[in-house]
Amino acid sequence: MNTQEINAPNNKISAKTRFSIVAVALVAFVGILAETSLNVTFPTLEKAFGIPLSTVQWVTTAYLLVVALVMPTSSYISQRFQDRTLFFTALIFFTVGDILSLISPNFSILMVGRLVQGIGTGIAIPLMFNMVLTKIPRAKVGVWMGFAGMILSIAPALGPTYGGLLTGTLGWRMIFALILIIPIIIFPLGMWAIENHKKERPGQFDFIAFIFLSIAMTSALLALDALGNPQLALIWLVVFILSLIAFIWRSKTSNLHFIDINVFKSPTFTLSVIVYCILQFANLGINFIIPNFLQISLGTSSTLAGFALLPGSLIGSVSQGPIGALYDRKGAKGILYSSNIIFLVALILLTVFTQN
Repeated sequence: MNTQEINAPNNKISAKTRFSIVAVALVAFVGILAETSLNVTFPTLEKAFGIPLSTVQWVTTAYLLVVALVMPTSSYISQRFQDRTLFFTALIFFTVGDILSLISPNFSILMVGRLVQGIGTGIAIPLMFNMVLTKIPRAKVGVWMGFAGMILSIAPALGPTYGGLLTGTLGWRMIFALILIIPIIIFPLGMWAIENHKKERPGQFDFIAFIFLSIAMTSALLALDALGNPQLALIWLVVFILSLIAFIWRSKTSNLHFIDINVFKSPTFTLSVIVYCILQFANLGINFIIPNFLQISLGTSSTLAGFALLPGSLIGSVSQGPIGALYDRKGAKGILYSSNIIFLVALILLTVFTQN
């Protein structure tokens, strides 16, 4: 599909295009579901494996780190490989990781399974948005972005409830067992809907820049994790600064293909990224803190802790489509202002009512 076809005002969206996006979105959905559903299992995993909470939390932290490391490669791999190949690669990685997590006899195998799952999720999420931007007419991008966002946001809405309910009844391993149903369903859907299209081969991938960025992201995370030990945190902070400088230097001097950091010269783009990162930091942090606070500090069950996040998450999920349509009609500024005010009010209410 060429650019003129995408921008045609009345261009129809074929059934295969619709279902191809749905198939990829479902892979991303189960990836996020697998991440958020474990947030309520930490006290249970502490007892099951005999390890402290500071260690258990890495099943989520390391998972998100792998997702974050794989995502920057999406620009290259989306040009290098067919959508169909990337879809099945993501599906296979996720499924293998899910099985490893399901049968894990110890915490180390569970961690390996989570890391493998993270690779699949890291491929699927940018692939979904790339398909929306390249296959959907420009006039309908907002609606389909909202649709894709809705599918993704349903996962954190259901994840804690799903994980808490199963942990409190059938055991935490059933989280991974039942998730396997979704890959089985979407495999034939992807086989039918996702087609190959001719692509131009990109230039050579810049592995050195990727390594520098990986070190920077990992060391930043380790610095935060080591805040209780100032000396160790300082060491990781120095590693982060040096590797980030090395990444910027490599990006500016290399002609190989990875991330074009020149886009950060645009204030609009840079500020948008900063705002998005802050909101995601707060959102993921709240999803992590609330279930564990309810169980460890207030003594609630894993089931109730999971349900605590459900109402607000569902509201956020169902609002994605209408907000996407509103973006198509009115633009982003009003949405950003109003949503930021709502988010601030929510944080104030959470601060006030932490005793119950």
